[in-house]
Amino acid sequence: MAAQAMNEAGKNDAESPRPFWNIVSVVLPLGAVALGLLLLAANPSGRGDFAGAIGSAALLAVGVGGASGLGAIAAIIALVRGERKGWLTAIGLLGNAAVVIPLLALVFSDG
Repeated sequence: MAAQAMNEAGKNDAESPRPFWNIVSVVLPLGAVALGLLLLAANPSGRGDFAGAIGSAALLAVGVGGASGLGAIAAIIALVRGERKGWLTAIGLLGNAAVVIPLLALVFSDG
């Protein structure tokens, strides 16, 4: 019999859940950045729509921040479920935290 690899929780990889939320936690913010840049490129001046009043870059930042927040929640779900490919969970947590934490600091700052 071939020895099966054990993950951090002591389960065999075959017993661990499939890496669904891991992938969501990484792809969601990347997709938001790609979509936001496409929309920004399609209408760089922002005239004629809601983005013109607020600013396209501000809407892009809010959209990416929101997607990163959802990505962080997806990474936490993957961590709790003990999904396979724990390194993907770590990338999702660190990558999303790198966006969410400075954004929260900016929002809740006194200045």
